[in-house]
Amino acid sequence: MNYSKALRILRAAKGISQQDLAKQAGLSKSLISKIESGVRILSETNRDKLAKSIDIPTSLFEILALEPEDTSVSKKDLEVVGSTLLSIKEDIQNLNEKAL
Repeated sequence: MNYSKALRILRAAKGISQQDLAKQAGLSKSLISKIESGVRILSETNRDKLAKSIDIPTSLFEILALEPEDTSVSKKDLEVVGSTLLSIKEDIQNLNEKAL
Protein backbone atom coordinates (compact mmCIF):
# COMPACT_ATOMS: atom_id res chain seq x y z
CA MET A 1 0.00 0.00 0.00
CA ASN A 2 1.32 3.39 -0.96
CA TYR A 3 -0.59 5.94 1.11
CA SER A 4 2.02 8.58 0.27
CA LYS A 5 1.09 8.45 -3.39
CA ALA A 6 -2.63 8.20 -2.65
CA LEU A 7 -2.54 11.25 -0.40
CA ARG A 8 -0.67 13.30 -3.01
CA ILE A 9 -3.20 12.27 -5.67
CA LEU A 10 -6.20 13.06 -3.49
CA ARG A 11 -4.83 16.39 -2.33
CA ALA A 12 -4.04 17.40 -5.91
CA ALA A 13 -7.48 16.28 -7.09
CA LYS A 14 -9.10 18.41 -4.41
CA GLY A 15 -6.76 21.33 -5.11
CA ILE A 16 -5.79 21.88 -1.49
CA SER A 17 -2.45 22.63 0.11
CA GLN A 18 -0.75 20.51 2.74
CA GLN A 19 -1.44 23.31 5.23
CA ASP A 20 -5.18 23.39 4.43
CA LEU A 21 -5.45 19.61 4.55
CA ALA A 22 -3.60 19.50 7.87
CA LYS A 23 -5.95 22.10 9.34
CA GLN A 24 -9.07 20.29 8.08
CA ALA A 25 -7.85 16.95 9.44
CA GLY A 26 -6.57 18.31 12.75
CA LEU A 27 -3.01 17.25 11.95
CA SER A 28 0.24 19.15 11.50
CA LYS A 29 1.51 20.26 8.10
CA SER A 30 4.80 18.58 9.02
CA LEU A 31 3.04 15.24 9.45
CA ILE A 32 1.25 15.59 6.09
CA SER A 33 4.58 16.38 4.43
CA LYS A 34 6.28 13.40 6.08
CA ILE A 35 3.45 11.05 5.07
CA GLU A 36 3.53 12.28 1.47
CA SER A 37 7.31 11.89 1.27
CA GLY A 38 7.18 8.40 2.81
CA VAL A 39 9.11 9.37 5.94
CA ARG A 40 6.13 8.56 8.20
CA ILE A 41 3.74 5.65 7.93
CA LEU A 42 0.07 6.61 7.90
CA SER A 43 -1.79 5.25 10.93
CA GLU A 44 -5.36 3.99 10.58
CA THR A 45 -6.58 6.83 12.79
CA ASN A 46 -4.90 9.48 10.66
CA ARG A 47 -5.99 7.73 7.46
CA ASP A 48 -9.58 7.99 8.66
CA LYS A 49 -9.14 11.67 9.60
CA LEU A 50 -7.65 12.47 6.20
CA ALA A 51 -10.36 10.58 4.29
CA LYS A 52 -13.05 12.41 6.25
CA SER A 53 -11.42 15.81 5.71
CA ILE A 54 -11.05 15.14 1.96
CA ASP A 55 -14.64 13.89 1.97
CA ILE A 56 -14.02 10.44 0.53
CA PRO A 57 -14.74 6.96 1.86
CA THR A 58 -11.78 5.30 3.53
CA SER A 59 -12.17 2.43 1.08
CA LEU A 60 -11.47 4.79 -1.84
CA PHE A 61 -8.33 6.00 -0.07
CA GLU A 62 -7.25 2.37 0.27
CA ILE A 63 -7.99 1.61 -3.39
CA LEU A 64 -5.87 4.56 -4.47
CA ALA A 65 -3.06 3.34 -2.21
CA LEU A 66 -2.97 -0.12 -3.80
CA GLU A 67 0.20 -1.06 -5.60
CA PRO A 68 0.46 -3.78 -8.27
CA GLU A 69 2.13 -6.12 -5.80
CA ASP A 70 -0.86 -5.72 -3.44
CA THR A 71 -3.25 -7.27 -5.94
CA SER A 72 -3.41 -9.26 -9.15
CA VAL A 73 -5.04 -6.27 -10.89
CA SER A 74 -2.71 -4.34 -13.22
CA LYS A 75 -1.42 -0.89 -12.31
CA LYS A 76 -3.25 0.62 -15.28
CA ASP A 77 -6.53 -0.97 -14.17
CA LEU A 78 -6.02 0.34 -10.63
CA GLU A 79 -5.46 3.86 -11.98
CA VAL A 80 -8.61 3.62 -14.10
CA VAL A 81 -10.65 2.41 -11.12
CA GLY A 82 -9.34 5.19 -8.88
CA SER A 83 -9.98 7.86 -11.50
CA THR A 84 -13.45 6.52 -12.22
CA LEU A 85 -14.37 6.45 -8.54
CA LEU A 86 -13.27 10.06 -8.07
CA SER A 87 -15.29 11.06 -11.12
CA ILE A 88 -18.39 9.26 -9.86
CA LYS A 89 -18.05 10.93 -6.48
CA GLU A 90 -17.79 14.36 -8.14
CA ASP A 91 -20.86 13.60 -10.28
CA ILE A 92 -22.84 12.65 -7.19
CA GLN A 93 -21.76 15.83 -5.41
CA ASN A 94 -22.80 17.92 -8.41
CA LEU A 95 -26.20 16.22 -8.52
CA ASN A 96 -26.66 16.81 -4.80
CA GLU A 97 -25.79 20.49 -5.19
CA LYS A 98 -28.28 20.87 -8.05
CA ALA A 99 -30.98 19.16 -5.99
CA LEU A 100 -30.59 21.75 -3.24
